[in-house]
Amino acid sequence: MTPAARPQTNQIFLPLGDPRGSRIAEITTRIVQLIQVPRPQLDIFPAMPERFCKDTVATQVRRV
Repeated sequence: MTPAARPQTNQIFLPLGDPRGSRIAEITTRIVQLIQVPRPQLDIFPAMPERFCKDTVATQVRRV
């Protein structure tokens, strides 16, 4: 089985309970975490405890 074909479990947490709102995703067997915040909700991001990250690899802003 190649690494690309290996099954993985992804976990998605909805901090506000809205699937169209902020989302925190992670691969449970890795130390990778992704935080997606829609542009209209950027003002609430500083209040989120997840804003603190020890190691930031990349930050990407995508215009939608």
